[in-house]
Parts: sequence; C-alpha cells; structure tokens
Amino acid sequence: MKKYTILLASVVFILELAQPILAAPPAYVKGEVLVQFSPSPQASSTAITSRFNVSSAKQLTSSAQPFYKLSLAEHESVEQAISRFNQDSTVINVQPNYIYRTTAFSPNDALYSYQWNFEQINVASAWEYDTDEPLYGGDEDIMVAVLDTGVAYEDYGDYTQAPDMSETNFTAGYDYVNSDSHPNDDNGHGTHMAGTIAQTTNNALASAGIAFNTTIMPIKVLAGNGEGTSDVIIQGIQYAMDNGADVINMSFSSSENNDQAYSAIVAEASDQGIIMVAAAGNSGGSSLQYPASDDHVIGVGATRYDETRPDYSNYGAGISLVAPGGDIDVDQNNDGAPDGIPQQSFTGMASGPLDFGEFDNIWVEGTSSSAAHVSGAVALLLAHGVPAEGILEVLQSTAQDLGSTGYDNLTGYGLLDLEAAFNLVSDDSTAPITTLTTDRSADASNNYFLDEPLITLTSEDESSDIASINYRWGDDDYTQYADPFVPPEGTQTLSFYSVDVAGNSEAVQQVEYTLDTRRVVVGANTGGGPHVRVFSSAGINTANFFAYAETFRGGVNVAMGDVDGDGREEIVTAPGPGGGPHIRVFSLNGTYEKDFFAYSSNFHGGVNLAVGDLDGGKAEIVTVPMSSGGPNVRVFGYRSGEYEPTTENFMAYADSFRGGVSVTVADLEGDGIGEIVTAPLSNGGPQLRVFGYRSGVFRPVILGLMAYADSFRGGVTLASGDVDGDGKDEIITGIASAGGPHIRIFGRQPNQAIELEHPGFMAFAPGFRGGTSVATVDYQSDGIDEIVVAVRDDGNPLVRYFNRDGTQLFLEYLVYDTTFKNGLNLIAN
Repeated sequence: MKKYTILLASVVFILELAQPILAAPPAYVKGEVLVQFSPSPQASSTAITSRFNVSSAKQLTSSAQPFYKLSLAEHESVEQAISRFNQDSTVINVQPNYIYRTTAFSPNDALYSYQWNFEQINVASAWEYDTDEPLYGGDEDIMVAVLDTGVAYEDYGDYTQAPDMSETNFTAGYDYVNSDSHPNDDNGHGTHMAGTIAQTTNNALASAGIAFNTTIMPIKVLAGNGEGTSDVIIQGIQYAMDNGADVINMSFSSSENNDQAYSAIVAEASDQGIIMVAAAGNSGGSSLQYPASDDHVIGVGATRYDETRPDYSNYGAGISLVAPGGDIDVDQNNDGAPDGIPQQSFTGMASGPLDFGEFDNIWVEGTSSSAAHVSGAVALLLAHGVPAEGILEVLQSTAQDLGSTGYDNLTGYGLLDLEAAFNLVSDDSTAPITTLTTDRSADASNNYFLDEPLITLTSEDESSDIASINYRWGDDDYTQYADPFVPPEGTQTLSFYSVDVAGNSEAVQQVEYTLDTRRVVVGANTGGGPHVRVFSSAGINTANFFAYAETFRGGVNVAMGDVDGDGREEIVTAPGPGGGPHIRVFSLNGTYEKDFFAYSSNFHGGVNLAVGDLDGGKAEIVTVPMSSGGPNVRVFGYRSGEYEPTTENFMAYADSFRGGVSVTVADLEGDGIGEIVTAPLSNGGPQLRVFGYRSGVFRPVILGLMAYADSFRGGVTLASGDVDGDGKDEIITGIASAGGPHIRIFGRQPNQAIELEHPGFMAFAPGFRGGTSVATVDYQSDGIDEIVVAVRDDGNPLVRYFNRDGTQLFLEYLVYDTTFKNGLNLIAN
C-alpha cells in the first residue's frame, strides 16, 4: 500500500515568536524616518547621508525647513534613530514614516499585518470584488474538502474547536483513519491548512483566511504521524465527490508516481467537475510528487517573501503555478517575524506533546500552505461565478510571470495573483459565440448525412478566454466539448453553447441532424449482371459497382458486416450459378479490398453467404452452395491479413441434397454470438436448422422446424434481426419461388425452443409467385428492426419496408427501371 505524508519534512514550527507579536505591529515603515531640518547651507542629501550615517536621504519638500526621508543603516531601529536625531540641534522634527491604507476592507485580526502572503497574491484586492452578502470572503455554498490530518472544528471528547474557527462554516466530514464521523485533528497540520483557506476573519484573533465565508468539509485521511495510505485517501476523495465538494485540497504528497487506483478516482472527481489542488512536494527535487503531478490536479509550488523559489519546493514539468509557502529562516520584510505562513493551530504542534485544547499562532513553511492558498483562491472565484471548468485558465493566464517568459518548469505559469484574476473575470460582460463546422457536406437538405460527419465546435470571446463549450443530443445531459465528434444514428437535435471564464454564457443554439449510415445492399439475381447497388435506409442511392465481370449473368449474392475488424462494415459478394466460388470484399462505397475462393475453383453452382460473429471475435463469413453441390457449410475469418477457414466444414442436410441452401446468422440468445440458420433454397422441405459453435465445432441446436407447409418445395429465403426490441434476433423467412410472398417470423422462446412468433403477412399481392428476398434494418432508429422485402424474380425491382406485423408499409422504392425483371438479392445492416 502506498503511503502519503504531510509535507512536514522541511516545515518548521515557530512557537516562541507567537506570543510577543499578538499585538498589532506599529503602522510605519521599518528602517525609515522622516526628519525636518533647520535652514542650513549644509542641508543637502549628500551632506545629510554622511553626517548622520544613514544609507540614503531624499528631500521631500522645498520649503525653507524641508523634510527628508532617511533610510537607516542596517540594524538601527526606528526608535533608536528617533532618539539619536532628537539630540541634534539642527533637527526640528523627527518621526516614523507612517503607513496609510485605503478604507477598503482590512480585517482586524491580530496577525493580519504579518500576513505578507496575502499581500503577495493580492487577497485584499480580490475581497473588494465580493459585494454580495456575505461580503468579501466568498460564499458558504462553496465547499472545500480538506483532506488532511483532520481539523479542530468541534468540541468533542478530548478535542476542542480552535478559537479562530468559531465562526468558520463547516459541513459534515468523515474520519477514515479511525472510521468515525468526527474528523478531528490529531496533528495540527490540517487545522493550519484549513485556516489559510477559511479561518474566521475580522474577529480580532490570530490570522485571516482567504475565503473565510467558504464551508470547510474536514476529511481525515492522514494519521497523527502525518501518514496516510492510498485506500484511505481514495475513500476520502469518494466522500468529497458524494457529498457536494467543489474543491479538494490535498496538502500531502508521495514520491510514488504510479498509483493507478488513486489516479483513477482523481480522474472521476475531475470528470464530476471538482477542482483538486495539491502540494508540489518539499524535497526540493526537479519533479513533482504525487498527486500534484497528476494531469487532473493543480500542482502548486512555493514562493518566499521576495517571490523566489525556496530550496525545499519541488518543481518540474506539470507544475501549474506557485503561491506563498514561506521561509522561516529569514525576515525579508523586516516585520520582526519569520517569513513563514501564520495560522492558529495546536500549541504542541511545534514542541509537543499535543494538547487538543491549547492553541497558538504557528508559523510554517512548505508547499502544503501553497496549495491551501490556491484552494482558497479557487473558492473565492467560484463564489464570484467563475465556472469550474474555467478556473485553471483564469489562474494560469493571470499569474505573475516569475521565470522565463511564459510557462517554465520552475514556477509554472507564475505566481498566483487574485487581483489580476478578478480583474479578468469582472471586466468581461460579453458572452462568447460558438461556431459549428463539419468536414462533410450534407447529402440532402436539412443536414441529412449519409456518412459520418465530424462535427467541430469552436468558440470566440472578445474579452476573455473560453471556459467550456457544452453540447448534448436530444434531452441528454450536457457534455463538455473536447474533441470533434460524430452525430448518433437517426435524427437528433444538437444543442450547444459556450461559457467564458467570467461566467458569461451564450444562448443555446440548436441544429437538427440526420445521420443515416444504415445501408440496404442489393445485388441483381440470376439472369442479371453482377451489379451491386447500395442505398441508405431512406432509399437514397449511395454507391453502385460491378462485383465481377460486367458480362457475367449469373447474378450476385450479397452480405454485410465488419469482417476485418476495422470498425467499419464491408460488403461481401458471391457469384450466382455459372460463376466460380469467388468471394470478394468491398467497402460500402464499392472499393475492392480482398477476395478468396470458398470452394474448389471448379465449382460453378453459385454461392449464398451470410456474415455474423459466431465466436465472440470478429464477424465471420458463412458460405453455402446455391445449387448442384451438397449442403456444405463453410466458415471463414480474417486472420493475419487473409480470409481463412476457422473450423471444419459441415453438412446442413443430407450429403446427397442438391437443392441449394439459404443461410443467415442470428443472435438468438442476445449474447452477441450468432448461430448459423439454414433452409433449403429449392427442392427440399422448408426445414429450418440452427447450428451453434460448441467446443470448437458447429453442432445442431434446432432440427426439423418447418417454416411453411411440410409439402412445400419452393425453397426458403432467410434473414435475421431484432424485430420486437427484446434484444434477441428473430429469424425472418420468405418464399424463394413457387409460392406467395408470405413473410414469417420465428424466435427463441424461454424454453429454448425456436417457434413461430407471428403467422406473417403478404409483402406483395397474394397471387405473386416470383419469390422474395428478405433483410432487416432499423429504419426508425428506435432499436427495433423493420423487415425489408424485395422481389426475387419475375417482377418489378421493388423494395419495401414493413413493421413486424406487416400492417405498416414505411417505404418502397425501385432499385432499377421496371424493365428489369430478373429480381433482387438483398442484405441490410
């Protein structure tokens, strides 16, 4: 089990400095005094610098008794300088260089003046943009889950709520370390991080929090020693996902960057729209630690007061930005306190042992605090109306560039700048505009496409960046656009709109699309040339080609399916009587791809064929003789670039039968694996047989099922499809010749028997004796196949679409001119 540790290795806790600086610091600039001198010819900046042993002197007024600003020598305090200057007779007045502040919101928290970290990222300026109640500090509707050592959020047992969290908003969390609903802090780290995010503010205690009106969800995933494991953290993230967290702060890390379980839950949380922030790591290495290194997480490095990277802060590819982490070994701003990050936490956090009832102001350093600053910033921006999907873009595009121009591996996009972020999102009131394009032209009016168009959505905004483009089909939920996409089959309404990073949303646009990739493929029957025509399910001719030599008049049989496993269906052809058993494979637009011989090249009795997945892999090609040869069933699969037999051949009927065979593949069980269904094509009783793939061979499953009267010898044509919407295929039968155009339906029953499910209907005039070819296609795009019937011989080349009962004729069209009377062979997808 991988372990994650809070970033304490280089975190130093300063307790001894806490008590003396609880009072507000003097409101003047350290190291400077203002001095008024009596008139003197020696009163020049150069002379003053030399005489009074100061580093510089700048004249401020031009009166006879001017004021000068003097910068003191190192180590001399303002108080010492005032005492010294008061003893000089040329000095009329000496005073500190007082600090004046705007009348904007300035919290009265005791240590606020020591929070250089807030000044560095311009927190106070951001507060001024929050003019809705509650003012300044965000909104309680925004929830930040703090995954850490717990938080001192309640009085419970030996635990006490931190005084400076008395007015902080909390929601129910969970303790996954101890498996209870009280995630109280056993270390102090989690309380410190939660304080940076949302410490109670303007209550004259301790420090301020960035988004102090935000709601904290404490989730304890690290034990008192600062360690946690993958399984516990994963549960914590799941809890945050299930309970409405908007932000997850993870101020911990591991050197392990291959935690697939952790990565999976992080991806799920990101897909849910949760913003995750993590510390880059405190080892000072040139690569981010996990989870900051995850693409779905905002990885944050640290800065010192002087905006440089402290030695402890990890950096490297993938770092998003940097934020205050501090350096407790220096006092670069000369405020008398170390340049760490101050917040209230347990007194024993620094010196131990822990007393859950004693609190002090603790200065720390580390990327843990850097992450907490960004989580607080995110909470403020969310409360301001910035959409979650636009947060990262806002933070990165407004960060202060600290390194080389643009992104760099040391500081990412730069230093977090809340003022710039709020300027960006607040100055923009213009909605973006989304444009839709496709890579294909519509083949008919009203956006009717016969092949999959790739739809691209692009959005532009005059003032700011785009946060997201969102789209949906019909009444589905909106999806965030990432890559070009194709429309679903059938007719659907596409709705789409864009949102910019300022939260401006354009009005929803709507476009209706029809995509018809379903195909009905027709081959000329015996007596016609080897001509193949391809139609959309709506009867629009999309392709025409000759499968064999144009002079051949034996007709052509057709099947369709993805026989090479490339994700696109192919047309498979076989010649009728008089041609060799030459199987050819074409694309749906008629481009030749492959060929092979199903039987001996000397055989010229014609070949019927079907396509379907018989073993749970790619679709196979099933061949049977049309006449003259025995009922020899063969199965071919695409293997290593060629079509080869996949099993031994078998006889569908007696070896001596020479009437030819019809064949289809039907998924009668609804399990994705088809069975071979056969029927005599002529001179045999209308006996349906079903063969299933069992233990490497095809075995009979159903024998002796009569599709029509036992005495009928005109032959049967076959198709399969789910015509009742039950998820299983039914067997569709038609009369091959010498009988009426009687269509019947058979299906698998709960007792596993194949039985007649519908007595059928007449597809043409009852007196018609030319026979029928049958197929199925989901013409209405409702998951239920319609039955397609064509004239097989001695009639107009007519195709018709019926519902299951034959009571509704949806469509009919002619494949050729009415002078063509040789009939049609048929397949559809």
